Amino acid sequence: MNLEVSVEKLYETGWQPETFLTNPAAIAQAGLEQLPDGRLYPSVLKVQQLFAAAGYDLAIRYVQLFDCYRAAWMDKQGNALGAVVGSSDREAAVYALAAFRAAKTPVAAATTK
Repeated sequence: MNLEVSVEKLYETGWQPETFLTNPAAIAQAGLEQLPDGRLYPSVLKVQQLFAAAGYDLAIRYVQLFDCYRAAWMDKQGNALGAVVGSSDREAAVYALAAFRAAKTPVAAATTK
């Protein structure tokens, strides 16, 4: 997988950046980064803030043995809830947010019926 695929997975969950952002300074101030094709995605720090706002912790670490980054999220009690890997910390963070959002979506839909 690569960063572009992780961003695509994030967009598939319904995530959208603020539409009013048009200049690089505003994009950076919002905690977003931009792919060469123009799509915006949250920075590593922004992803961690989004997890924290939802009541979870996100830890990203480099795994030397496999030359990859592992992003794992847990609740405030330290219970592991999910993990993904990526070739960079940005890829792992964005993919973690996509997986987190995708996992929460079916649960929310099932409880509203």
